[in-house]
Amino acid sequence: MKIRFTGPMGQTMKQYLNLRRSLGFFLEDAEYTLDKFDQYLAVHFPKTKQVTRRMVTGYLATTRHLYSGTRSTALSRIRQFCRFLFHLNPRTYIPQKNLLPPRKIKVRPHIYSEIELKNILRLSRQLGPPGSLVPHTFTTIFSLLWVSGMRISEVVNLNLADVDLEAEVIHIQHTKFSKSRLIPLSSSSIAALFQYRNKRVRYDHSHSSGAPFFVNRLRKRCPSSAIRKVFLHIIQ
Repeated sequence: MKIRFTGPMGQTMKQYLNLRRSLGFFLEDAEYTLDKFDQYLAVHFPKTKQVTRRMVTGYLATTRHLYSGTRSTALSRIRQFCRFLFHLNPRTYIPQKNLLPPRKIKVRPHIYSEIELKNILRLSRQLGPPGSLVPHTFTTIFSLLWVSGMRISEVVNLNLADVDLEAEVIHIQHTKFSKSRLIPLSSSSIAALFQYRNKRVRYDHSHSSGAPFFVNRLRKRCPSSAIRKVFLHIIQ
């Protein structure tokens, strides 16, 4: 969808987004939500100069078909924008957090035992097709997630240059809030990554420093969605 910001609050929304981005936030999803809200205002309150409770509740009513978590996130983004507006106009309505029913928990967290984790790795080694790099890729990814505390997105975005096996560290580039950091690894983790990198070479994948460290059968970066799908398949 093309972002427009042509409604009555569009320019102020862009001002808000530019300010927060100057502090290191990306806000692509917030931009989408605010633009949808601005479109709603353009239709129902085209001449408004401030946000009221009626505007917020009216917009939220148009999102009834969405998941509760999606609606709660949208409310949170609008609330943050209204807090910004309040400093420009104290008459601005700041939405209460209880405007929507409590968010429904779709998935309950589970803390895996060491035995369960070992079984996950055992089953990932049995993934097909036989003779491919696939089982080595997923086993190494699951192992790295286990020992490092990295996010899935951080793992799949690793390039060869980011995994410094000689220095025994992983360099995470421009992660959440535009931060970068170094993750030191144990000798056993380094050995496992060395083994995967060597297997990767034998399957004739790119040696370029900017090439993805973890690759799929199409010789491309292994997507987060594929990791989640395989993980769910294994635990089931």
